[in-house]
This record gives sequence, C-alpha cells and structure tokens, in this order.
Amino acid sequence: MDKTPLGTTPLRGELIQGTRQVTVRLAGYKDWSRRLQVVAGQPIDIPDVRLEKADGYLQIVSEPTGAAVTVDGAYLGQSPVRLAVAPDTSHRIAVIKAGFLPGESRARVESGQEETVQIVLAPELAAVLLETIPADAELILDGTPHGTASQQLELTTVEHEIIVRKPGYATWRASVTPRRGVVKRLRIRLKTAEEMAREEAAALAAAPRRGRPRQPARGGVRGWWWGMRVRRWLGWRGCSRMG
Repeated sequence: MDKTPLGTTPLRGELIQGTRQVTVRLAGYKDWSRRLQVVAGQPIDIPDVRLEKADGYLQIVSEPTGAAVTVDGAYLGQSPVRLAVAPDTSHRIAVIKAGFLPGESRARVESGQEETVQIVLAPELAAVLLETIPADAELILDGTPHGTASQQLELTTVEHEIIVRKPGYATWRASVTPRRGVVKRLRIRLKTAEEMAREEAAALAAAPRRGRPRQPARGGVRGWWWGMRVRRWLGWRGCSRMG
C-alpha cells in the first residue's frame, strides 16, 4: 500500500482515509495496481486479482547492424534491440535491410528470462557490366580502386558511386543502383582534354550573349534632343509662312 508492504494475499486490513495506491506483486508476474479512494467507515471490497505472467525479453542482433526488426509483423525498431515479448509463445522475427536478402527466425522465451537471437543477412546482388574506351581506364568503386574499368561487377542493390579515369582524359562519374535480376550495362567513352576544350568553346560560342550593354542610337541623347528642336522650329516656320 503506497509502496509499503502490508502482507500477503488474501489480506484483510484497515486503510487510512484518502487516496491510496494498491499494488499486488509476485515474482515472475506483472504487477497489478489500482488507485483507491478510501472514505472513513465505508468498507472497500477488491475483486479477485488475476496476475499475468511477466514478459520475457529478446535481444535481437543482426549482421550487418541497423536492420529494421519486426516481431509477429509489428515494426519494433532497428538492430541491435532489446524487446519485451509475451512469454511461452513462439514469435516470428524478421530482419530487413536495403541491399540484403530478408532474414527470419523464430524464438520462444520464458517469463522473466532473456534470449539472444542473432541473424546474419546475405547480400542481395545484381550485375553491372562496364564497357569503357579506352579499355585500360581505372575503376574507382565507392571510393576504392577496383582494377580495370572494363569488367562485370556483382554489387549489392543499393546506390554505388562509379568513377572511371585515366591520365589525359576527362574523368567520368555517376551513381548507379543495381536491380536484382537485371544486368545493367554501362558503355563509357572517356573524352580527351582536347575534345572537352572544343566542346566548351563551341558551347560558349552558341550561348546567347547576356548582359551586353545596349548600343545607344546614333548621336545619342544629345542628338535626339537637337533633332526634336529642329523639327519644332521647322514646324513653327511653316505655320508662320502660312499665316
């Protein structure tokens, strides 16, 4: 009662008036707890209390880590993770991570006990075929040298950075995401420095010239002003002659 032990069930006793927190506790079972409003002179009858078995615990570990974990179809976090589950029941555990095949297992744990479930995921691979000119260009895969660029790769189905380079040529760079069951073909032709220079020069020549200052009319503003004065004077002269 209010965190003070009173004895064992069944129990009959007296309570001090006011709001009281009653807790029934037994090792291996979940606590039962209720808040009661006690009034002097009024008896309180608490119905029979049925305790539920305490949860068991599953420690779920995957290789690689950071995989999504579901237990009996419900998402419960990323590995590694410690979960409370119903005891004495078989649970279906699934682990999913991009670039890997899904992993599954079943586990059963007793009340108050803890079990570790370890799942190793197999990589999900797909083919990427590189055909490069020149054929002896160097391949950089995800920041690591990977031999000659013209080759077939078996890569996990996540985004990869591919760089093809050779001295004297412009470097080619792209991001590629392979798909399972599909052979992705990349035909790459490196351009020489001379080719790149010619293309840039042609692009600059073809581009519209923006920001070029507009040329004023012949004579400029001053010439326009004098022209208007002459036209007005001629018009006035004409009117005088007609008069």
